[in-house]
Amino acid sequence: MRNFQVKKLAGLDCIVTEKPGNQKAVILLHGYGADFRDLASLAVELDPEENYDWYFPNGILPVAIGPHVEGRAWFPIDMVALQASLQTGNRRPFADRVPEGLTRASEAIQELLGTVQKTHKTVVLGGFSQGAMVSLDVSLHSPEKPAALVQLSGSLVAMPRWEPQLARLAGIKVFQSHGQGDPILPFDASEDLARLFKQYEYELEFVHFPGGHEIPWNVMTSLRKFLSQV
Repeated sequence: MRNFQVKKLAGLDCIVTEKPGNQKAVILLHGYGADFRDLASLAVELDPEENYDWYFPNGILPVAIGPHVEGRAWFPIDMVALQASLQTGNRRPFADRVPEGLTRASEAIQELLGTVQKTHKTVVLGGFSQGAMVSLDVSLHSPEKPAALVQLSGSLVAMPRWEPQLARLAGIKVFQSHGQGDPILPFDASEDLARLFKQYEYELEFVHFPGGHEIPWNVMTSLRKFLSQV
């Protein structure tokens, strides 16, 4: 049975589950307004044989999500402005600018990635929603790229920062998923992101589904198989 604990790694609070002798690891970043507990159960579902050590860092910013309720985030998002942008028909609300705070979040996770890479031969990096965006930015800018990349309900963002770096990840294995009815991050932008991956010759598996901003069972099944083959 997996043992979960909270550790401080590279200055970040992380939920960690490790097994002695493991040489493979997954770092998975939660979405905006959640926290490091949100995705931790995926370690059990996606890796029942415990072939990977798993690391779930907590977002670096506090976010008020209700009266006396606080979540975490990687960089600020004006949710009112985002919804207003979507209502005007903008299907790529983050693509043409670098969000404030993205670079800071990326540098924090780059340090964590480097720490985990020192003790593991294979490290998969990914995230859900905002966590997916940050994980891609990290992969593009980290001195040592991850072995594979997981993009769960991510989106095309920060092209002025990303475009000069995209070629350096040619050949990387990428798992991407997105709901065709996603009301928060439009499916159109995920298709743009997938086209970009193919343009730069990433080894892409793209699983889409008739749902929203979520991780349904068919995605879990496909991702489990993807991880078993990394």
